[in-house]
Amino acid sequence: MTDLKLTKKRFRPEIEGVRTIATLLIAVYHIWLGRVSGGVDIFFIISGYLITLSLLSRIEKTGSVKFFDFILGIARRLFPQALFVSIVIGFMCLVFLPKIEWSEIIAHMAASTFYYENWRLAFDSVDYLARENSASPFQHYWSLGVQGQMYIIWPLFICLVFFIAKKVLKTPVRKTFLIAQFVVFTGSLAYSVYQTHVNQPWAYFDTFARMWEFSIGGMFALISPYLIFNKWFNTVLGWGGLAIICLTGILLPVSTVFPGYLALVPISGVLFILISTENNTKLGVDRLLGSKPLTYLGGLTYGIYLWHWPLLIFYHAFMKTTTVPILDGIIILLFTLLLSIISTKQLETPFLMMKWDKKKGNFVTVLGILLVFAASSIFSISMYIQKTQASMLNLTQNDKDYPRAK
Repeated sequence: MTDLKLTKKRFRPEIEGVRTIATLLIAVYHIWLGRVSGGVDIFFIISGYLITLSLLSRIEKTGSVKFFDFILGIARRLFPQALFVSIVIGFMCLVFLPKIEWSEIIAHMAASTFYYENWRLAFDSVDYLARENSASPFQHYWSLGVQGQMYIIWPLFICLVFFIAKKVLKTPVRKTFLIAQFVVFTGSLAYSVYQTHVNQPWAYFDTFARMWEFSIGGMFALISPYLIFNKWFNTVLGWGGLAIICLTGILLPVSTVFPGYLALVPISGVLFILISTENNTKLGVDRLLGSKPLTYLGGLTYGIYLWHWPLLIFYHAFMKTTTVPILDGIIILLFTLLLSIISTKQLETPFLMMKWDKKKGNFVTVLGILLVFAASSIFSISMYIQKTQASMLNLTQNDKDYPRAK
């Protein structure tokens, strides 16, 4: 029995462009519109697509995904910037945020550092961007938590399907994996729709209510070689997909209706773009998305995502306002871009440039140092907060107007 074709693993500049558009939409919607754009859902689709291509190629060549090496590879891409930004945010909170919020900030800092902020927010039942809630400068780390958990679940899932296909069912690996992903997709989507209906704030941060988005990306990696259309149709499809992505946050109240079936709207947009760019055309959307400015910014999107939200929260706290004028918003974006360039070039790039076979031990050592430094920072800030709160309590109790001081 013949197996499915697998899309060749290659650099696709238009994907960098999609990342850029999604990240800029997230920042713009947060800063000026006070809304959620649906850009995070785009990240999940792209992650599912790329991770499936990578893992399937790896397991078919070697018979194993080499789980430890895979996780370390992800870690050297994601951890350094995330840990550094988390530490910086923690110390900046002591400067910009009121003391009454400090204890809660420590809990969010720990959850963000160790990739479970999404569950922390789920248990708190946070309504994302709700005005009555005091937004945490770590709140945006919820999507990193979901992705980090999926980077552990997905290789284990692929290994299980590979074993079943090879040893139990004796069926083609890719076809078996496509069926397995479809099962995950339908189950997770059904759960997502139900959970969104009964408890939407929880569903928004629930990894299992988001798993179907990764599954769509994974299924697309397997069926994309068969999605071949004429150039005119591809051109319309691509630009239509970009329009859908840009308008989702305006047309839909994303923060209160996702991740149920309405999340299919931005997802369809990114799929339209991926389908159209499989076969390039002269007037196709890939001409824009694959342009040098967007591909350059695509390499900075992780840093832009990490920095824009805390800068916005600190601006609100310092200016004591919930709105951002146009000029101030532009300044926030420029600072975001500057910090992203610095953290990407000084932290992420050196880790990625390491000779992996020779430097693996060094990387593990450095990663361990970063984690210890992050844990030490959390501990230090926590001790400072406890000491400050104890001093405040003593001052209150010694106040002559305090009823128990007599």
